[in-house]
Amino acid sequence: MTVADEYALAMGRDGDAILAWSGGTAVANRIAMSYRPSGGSWEPATVGPPYVGGRVRAAIGANGDAIVGDGAVPKSGEVVFQSFDHLAGGGFGPPQDIAPPRPSDYYVDLDLAVDGLSEAVAAWNAFNGSELRPAGVMTSVHHIGSASPERAPTVSNFHVGQASAAAVQTASNKPAAFAFRLSRAARVVIRIKRIEKHGRAKFVAKLRSALRVGRNRSPIPPDVARRLVNHHRYRATIVAISRSGRRSKSRSVTFRAG
Repeated sequence: MTVADEYALAMGRDGDAILAWSGGTAVANRIAMSYRPSGGSWEPATVGPPYVGGRVRAAIGANGDAIVGDGAVPKSGEVVFQSFDHLAGGGFGPPQDIAPPRPSDYYVDLDLAVDGLSEAVAAWNAFNGSELRPAGVMTSVHHIGSASPERAPTVSNFHVGQASAAAVQTASNKPAAFAFRLSRAARVVIRIKRIEKHGRAKFVAKLRSALRVGRNRSPIPPDVARRLVNHHRYRATIVAISRSGRRSKSRSVTFRAG
């Protein structure tokens, strides 16, 4: 059994969780961390660099991307705030400095928060010298995963409702949704066109969403459903776009309204 000197736990909207701790028989005074996807099991612990850690913090966004913060002491008399990123569907990245090394009495009270697009904000109090004269509240903004080479997202299993041939209900009923899987969190653009005679296509609507890794549903809003004419054929094309602008291959599905 490990008894931690300090730990932090955070859970996302959909049940993903991140746990970080320092101390204990397995890691001594080093920081350790683990991630649990919703409905899954905890990953084997990742142990940080071989120096003392403390002021452990953890935060997770709605898309499952998470971050761990730590007040590390790489050498005697100095402290540096570091972060460890964890992309949903990935693992922990290398430590990154949130703020440069300072005397050990300079930084206190680290806190973290993450939004749904993987932007992490760190905030802490800073002091000038051992007399602890306040220097103010400091902040740093960081995009989770920026230290790792980013692959383009991929889209799979794109369909309407429960099957690709399912009919989309018109405005008199509850609209259906597009369903698909994403390899990583990304912005998604879905374009809907009506298939006219001779194979020509007429633009109907464009849907935009910021979505998480794994299974997703993008509802068809009522105002768009009202534009879908019964017994007409439509084609929906989806593209996922990463934070850095890398685009997935497009995927399309054909369906009939009504």
